[in-house]
Amino acid sequence: MAFLSEILGHTITDIDGRYIGKLEDLIAREPADAVHPIVDAVVIKDRNKTTIIPYILVMALFAPSIPLKCRADEITVYDPSENDIFLSRDVLDKQIIDTDGARVVRVNDLELVRVNGTLYVGNVDIGIMGIFRRLGIASVTQRLTTSLKLPASQTFISWDDVELLRGGAGMPGMRSAGRATVAANPLEFLSSIAHTAGAESMQNQANQGLDAYGAARRKALNTYQQRRNARTATPGIVPPTDGSPYGDDPYKVGGW
Repeated sequence: MAFLSEILGHTITDIDGRYIGKLEDLIAREPADAVHPIVDAVVIKDRNKTTIIPYILVMALFAPSIPLKCRADEITVYDPSENDIFLSRDVLDKQIIDTDGARVVRVNDLELVRVNGTLYVGNVDIGIMGIFRRLGIASVTQRLTTSLKLPASQTFISWDDVELLRGGAGMPGMRSAGRATVAANPLEFLSSIAHTAGAESMQNQANQGLDAYGAARRKALNTYQQRRNARTATPGIVPPTDGSPYGDDPYKVGGW
């Protein structure tokens, strides 16, 4: 299996080996006659310059150094459309919402599959191995898992079961229950839920959540102040000068 995270940042050269830039992203489209997006273009970044070229110019995508089929002066530019999907920018690290069980997870990686010369987006990786892969420690983790005979942690969702929500007035609705939805950002996630559950109900839930969050912060602050006062009143115990072992912000304790 090949994954998007494994090739992002790789060097791209022309057919003569001259440096072109780094792989910044892949661009895919959702064809009408297929359920999986097809990769059509490659985004190359060189300092402050970004170039988008057709995928057909790439000789070998899954290589330590990605060569092109042409020279630098022969490169043609790809003009993206509004329906194109930038896989890294639009999908990675976005939320997936199970519309049936209201389960929220994050897109950690994307599986890429080549079929008869065409590159497809196969599955969405929502498991811990996707994170390890992006940190560059997936191979070490897999060897450790194998040596300790631990169960492999692989969790995938087929792209056929997800839908990318796009911003703007033309944003499509969520798919039927039991499917998953990729939300472009938290605001679009809230908007999509409001679209299906009713804007007023969603607003009430959001207000309740904010009230609960504020109450928890105030409780944490009161507890912190009480403990600080107790340390000050106890002979021989001097509180830290920065307010707490974690700095001036007590909310850093416990991952606030």
